[in-house]
Amino acid sequence: GKTPACSNLLSILKPKKIIIGWHDPISEHSGGVEKLKKSGIEVEVLNDKRCYKLIEPFIKWQKQFIFFKFAFSLNGVYKGGYITKKTSLEWVHKVRDKIDLIIIGGETVRIDRPTLDSRFINGKAPYILIYSKQKKFDKNIPLFKIPNRKVFISDNLEIIKNYKFIVVEGGENFYQQFKNIVNWNLFIVNQNKMIKGKNFKLSENINTIYIDKKEDLFIYFRGIEKS
Repeated sequence: GKTPACSNLLSILKPKKIIIGWHDPISEHSGGVEKLKKSGIEVEVLNDKRCYKLIEPFIKWQKQFIFFKFAFSLNGVYKGGYITKKTSLEWVHKVRDKIDLIIIGGETVRIDRPTLDSRFINGKAPYILIYSKQKKFDKNIPLFKIPNRKVFISDNLEIIKNYKFIVVEGGENFYQQFKNIVNWNLFIVNQNKMIKGKNFKLSENINTIYIDKKEDLFIYFRGIEKS
């Protein structure tokens, strides 16, 4: 909503034809098709679901977009320090530089003692919600040491109403707890590493949105849609 509708400029540039993959979801930008046609431009509207997939996070983000990130080895083990490759860690830091809030569990904070910043790309550190019934933490844990960062500790999710772009980071228990409020999930799988330990198990079938074959495997799928 901060930039003008594309139709304003296109009606001046006057290309011969414009193909629209999906209608602009911003209500203030409605009427663009009619404007282009009045300018003498041929317009074809596809409303192709593949185009919707490309902009779905943006559409959800107009109100709030929450996604769950989960990394594990080829055999489904998700504990034991860094599991994915460096390129995936850098990608995660790029995302952290853009988000408003990370939700993480108290047990993970105590055991892993994470920083949860964007240091690999010299980016900003998002705010943190430690979702935990236990409120006492060692304040020498690195995530508490980041300047100008807010760290909330709570056993309810009221605070998330104030933020638009949220990432949930956790393991199997967290996945089960948050799957009803998550829009998209991302599983990052190291295809070259198998680790001894507990395996993650899904309790439902999933339909993938997209699989991105990077050095690690990025598997995107929707959460249970919020009403």
